[in-house]
Amino acid sequence: MAMDLVILICIFIAVILFAFACILQKVYKKKTQDRPALRRGKRGSITEQIELTPINKDDMCIRDNISIGNIPVEIDPSNLKFSSVLENGYFCKIRRGTLNINVTAEEKNSNKLVDVLVKRPKNHIEKEMLENELTILRLIGRHPNVLALIGYTSPMFGRTVVVYESVELGNLQHVLKITKNNFELVGVPETEFSGLDEFCVSDLHSFAFQIANGMEYLTHIPVIHRFLALRNIFLKRNKTIRIANFGLSKNVNDYRIIDSMDTPVPLYWMAPESYNELIFNEKTDVWSFGVCLYELYSLGEDPYENVKTLFDHLMEYLEKGNRLSKPKYIDSPEIFDFMKICWNFKPETRPCFSDCAQFFKSHLQEFPPALLEQTQSELKLESNIRKL
Repeated sequence: MAMDLVILICIFIAVILFAFACILQKVYKKKTQDRPALRRGKRGSITEQIELTPINKDDMCIRDNISIGNIPVEIDPSNLKFSSVLENGYFCKIRRGTLNINVTAEEKNSNKLVDVLVKRPKNHIEKEMLENELTILRLIGRHPNVLALIGYTSPMFGRTVVVYESVELGNLQHVLKITKNNFELVGVPETEFSGLDEFCVSDLHSFAFQIANGMEYLTHIPVIHRFLALRNIFLKRNKTIRIANFGLSKNVNDYRIIDSMDTPVPLYWMAPESYNELIFNEKTDVWSFGVCLYELYSLGEDPYENVKTLFDHLMEYLEKGNRLSKPKYIDSPEIFDFMKICWNFKPETRPCFSDCAQFFKSHLQEFPPALLEQTQSELKLESNIRKL
């Protein structure tokens, strides 16, 4: 009899505990649905649920002279050859390569080797990010300041490989760092430069204008980059730039909450509302653009280089009104003032990318007309991307 009573009591306690656990699970599930959560993972990583914030349509900026090129195609892996490594990126290794394509001219078929860049994921996380980038790039189309997607290989043949147009010089941060000793702190050089190992102030203004120009186009689609940093800007031999690496990017027409695994995040480039509330929109990309300007006018220096101990306290540091210092190679106080506006704590008081493009275009206009005309001519030429 006593044993039966003990068994009944145990069963009763088990039922109560089970019911209590179900209630807790229901409450927790409701809270996580009502509010995006940020759970810190390893250093520089987050496990996130991101609620995408739509951009105010009044802020959208459009250029009428953009031409959209060919739709990217599926590529036979046997036509693709890999060569040297260009970048060991955060998410994927970028290699140089060649693509063998069939060209029809005057009713005759012939093969042609084209220089390309290729990305191939090393693990499951990189695979997911590369597939996301492929989706975004198909949506973006072609623009002279965005790295063009050529095609991809099907997973049927193994791992997905994404193929892009070639860039000769690599990422802009690295290029500026290795050419710093040859930099001329003048608007326009007295003599014509002998090569691409030399830059001057007008080049920096041109790069800033082109980054803003490309981001203005992305805003119109609308796409948010979420990882706008100078290491994700590539430089071609004719001094035109390409915005690249869209593995973290999102189409802001997608209002779903997106779950992702632990991935490195660009903390030093993130707006406070992105870190604190997981809000991403044009104005958070503008904050990142301001950090890009710091990198640009310091010739590739890392942001907050002298305050690296701030990694775990950066948002508190920013909330107190602290910002990056004036870069060494800024030639006018107006540019630094504009950078600080990009870092306004209230997002609505930051400029849109149309304002950014116009600001740096006006600075190019202060130099001899040939400089602005040359930049615009190169961009117009680049907008007519070769057909493959």
